[in-house]
Amino acid sequence: SKASAYAESLPEPDWSKKEGAWAKATSKGVVNGTDPQGDIKRCEMIAVLGRLGLIWEIYSVKMR
Repeated sequence: SKASAYAESLPEPDWSKKEGAWAKATSKGVVNGTDPQGDIKRCEMIAVLGRLGLIWEIYSVKMR
């Protein structure tokens, strides 16, 4: 869509660069470093949480 194409063309915002989380996530392989302002699907969010080891942590706490 036009909105997605526009979002893909936007650079990382200054506040995000200053914070450094995007660069850190990219260097650790959590994200691929492209499209910092693009939409994220639920399955992609779950993949990120899984890469960070957070899905299993949440699951194990709920099962106690």
